[in-house]
Amino acid sequence: MIRKALFALALTLPMGSFAGNITIFNTGVDGTGAPLAGGSVDPHYTDTIGGNTVYANNYSAWLNPGSVAEWIEPDTSVGGNYSGGVYTLDYVTTINLNGFDPLSVLIAGGWATDNSGLDILVNGHSTGNTSPSFGALTAFSLAGSSGFFTSGINTIDFKWSNSGGPGGLLVEYTNATANAAGTGAPEPASFLLFGAGLAGVGMLRRRRRA
Repeated sequence: MIRKALFALALTLPMGSFAGNITIFNTGVDGTGAPLAGGSVDPHYTDTIGGNTVYANNYSAWLNPGSVAEWIEPDTSVGGNYSGGVYTLDYVTTINLNGFDPLSVLIAGGWATDNSGLDILVNGHSTGNTSPSFGALTAFSLAGSSGFFTSGINTIDFKWSNSGGPGGLLVEYTNATANAAGTGAPEPASFLLFGAGLAGVGMLRRRRRA
């Protein structure tokens, strides 16, 4: 319920006359945001072999994603094992910023990986976000003030490492907004929602631990 409420907040909180929602999808969902069946290929995240398979029945050690997302893995079959090492270009999604001011982008959410998330790259640039666990969501934020976003299509790459065995990614967004092109810096309401999204991920982590 908390995650659904946060997602609704991201879509309905008044953002001012120039701010708008960026189209971006949680892992393992279809074009309407509904979770996909196990064995499906996620249409929004690609890898070096051309797709990410939805793992609907996640391993017992993995965080239960509930009803807003599913785990995905960079393989053509559910339950793939991976050698130890660092992987990039295995979990890549895109956003289209045509009509938006790239400097005003505000994206927030939580992510979990097996074994661990090393970084989130925006158009190949490191943002310093890490995810130390596959049993809980770790909050992340991507801001246009970094200068990494550009007009048009942008890539977001979730870099991860594995010590052997299963690999997977879970991403849930709580905010994805930007101002219309030519309108300048983000409006105060955008920063308010951005902070609320990060706080919401923290609430989720504390609730799960409890």
